[in-house]
Amino acid sequence: MGRRGRARRVARADHRVHALPRHRRRAAGRVGDARRAVRRALGAAAHRQDHPVGFLGRISYAVYLWHWPAVVILPIVLRHELTTKDKVAILVGAVLVGSVTTLCIEEPLRFSGWVRALRPRRVALYGALSTVLVVALGAASLTALHVQQVQAAEFQQRLSTGDVRCFGAAALISSSDPCVNPALADVRVPAAANALDDDSNRGACWSNDSSAFNVCELGPKTGYTEHLIAIGDSHNNVFVDTYEAIAKANNWRIDVAGHQSCYLTTAVQKANTEKQVDDCTAWKQNAMAYLRAHGDLDGVIVTHSTGNGPVASVPGQSDSETVVDGMVAAWQAAADAGIPVLALRDNPTARTDVVACVGQMSGPTTSACDSSRSFGLGLFDGSEQAAARMPGTARVIDLTQYYCTDTTCPAVIGGVLVHRDRTHLTNTFATTLAPYLGDEIARALAAFRKDGRG
Repeated sequence: MGRRGRARRVARADHRVHALPRHRRRAAGRVGDARRAVRRALGAAAHRQDHPVGFLGRISYAVYLWHWPAVVILPIVLRHELTTKDKVAILVGAVLVGSVTTLCIEEPLRFSGWVRALRPRRVALYGALSTVLVVALGAASLTALHVQQVQAAEFQQRLSTGDVRCFGAAALISSSDPCVNPALADVRVPAAANALDDDSNRGACWSNDSSAFNVCELGPKTGYTEHLIAIGDSHNNVFVDTYEAIAKANNWRIDVAGHQSCYLTTAVQKANTEKQVDDCTAWKQNAMAYLRAHGDLDGVIVTHSTGNGPVASVPGQSDSETVVDGMVAAWQAAADAGIPVLALRDNPTARTDVVACVGQMSGPTTSACDSSRSFGLGLFDGSEQAAARMPGTARVIDLTQYYCTDTTCPAVIGGVLVHRDRTHLTNTFATTLAPYLGDEIARALAAFRKDGRG
């Protein structure tokens, strides 16, 4: 409509208003004022929505929905509390994804003509059907999860009342005659939902963000026939209950000292903060001082994660060389005190989604969540190379045969979920290794004594 046309419409409207009685002219004026106020408010709102602050208001709910999964999942994947950088990254990512979903999905759908053309009853019907679908899917997931937890709890009860043949490491999967128990075909304990909490670490055995060398004592206080100490990072402390079972079964005393992402090496290890690096370095120095002062020990068990706490690169050396050199130099503290070193090779690495994958299983366990042997053992451990440089002083204990076949490292072995995350064993599986690890330690100590050590 042109300017003249709009002018004629305004003139006619004014004429009609002036033709009305006085009280109706006042009412019409108030309505016109209200309309003009609404138009100004809508214009201002539209302007505010284009403003950065207004735009953030538009996408705020989408940002909230997208940031929450990251806040929950990332600490599990990264295996540490969220740092400031992590939180900033989550915020930026949530804003970007929230902007895209708001502009490209939510608002086009919300303001589309066909949605507005729907009758209220049909909108209510679609909303009710969507709600029922979401609730049904959620209920199905929760029901499946509850069934897994109930089955795991029932089996744990059976396990506590007697031995279960071929359970966990007792399946002897690498043997020429592996142990197979049909009753374990659809058993997976702990339940995937509880796997992360299936951990035996104890505060008395652990130093977290501290240089203090905390030591806990397992087994008899007096009258023991062997006195050992196990030193390492979290891959050492997954065996706390295992060490205790070995100590009680053999009348040994096994002390345990662990530190987050920090093991017995002189190499500098990377960490999220400088304080963590400094704490780790001081803890390792305290560990070496402890060994030098305890020459009465019959042996020191050392182990470390191949995937966490990587060493800082040294110019002119490969990282593998730095790993081996660091362990040899630190183990020398034990050698100087006449203490034999028993190096426990690290457990295999699992796929990142191993727990979630197993949690989706129903019926008999399949190989869907397994890893290849080459993947599981692909990271450099260095224990064999370090022990080779200290003949007569250090020996390697390798339990790989209980984790992997010649080709595969299964996610579930003998009815037991092996990992509680990508790198850590469940306590349930670790404790099934007790008789085999105990035998390996006993053989190593006997060999040291035959060689005139220990």
